[in-house]
Amino acid sequence: MALNLCRTGQFLRETREKKGLTLDEVSNALFIRKRVIGAIEAGDWDNLPHPVYVKGYIKHYAVFLSVLGLLDESEAASCENESPAIADPPGLSIARPPEVLASPRWRRRLSQGLYILFTRLHYWSDRSRSKREVSSYGAT
Repeated sequence: MALNLCRTGQFLRETREKKGLTLDEVSNALFIRKRVIGAIEAGDWDNLPHPVYVKGYIKHYAVFLSVLGLLDESEAASCENESPAIADPPGLSIARPPEVLASPRWRRRLSQGLYILFTRLHYWSDRSRSKREVSSYGAT
């Protein structure tokens, strides 16, 4: 998917206005400068940082507005001064983020880590208990 900043910015601005939010409220909630949000909404590449950062800002903005899934479907009028569309680098997309907690690999690693942790704790407690028992036998 290529990023068309003008259409995306217009869609985000219209959504923000429908929700009754100001630029200040969005800026404070997302910790993104007000001028950057304004430049995204205006489609102004000249006042924005590197496109990789812009894609991240747009993603966070869309999540904040609860429109991340609709972002790909937004079809507003295009701007005359639109920069060439920036293609996604491999592995980077504005589509829905993957559910990390739903990954079987993540669950397997967590269970393995917990198993190792509890095994070591059990070994340590048995070892310290046997040391106490040996010292108590030597005392009598």
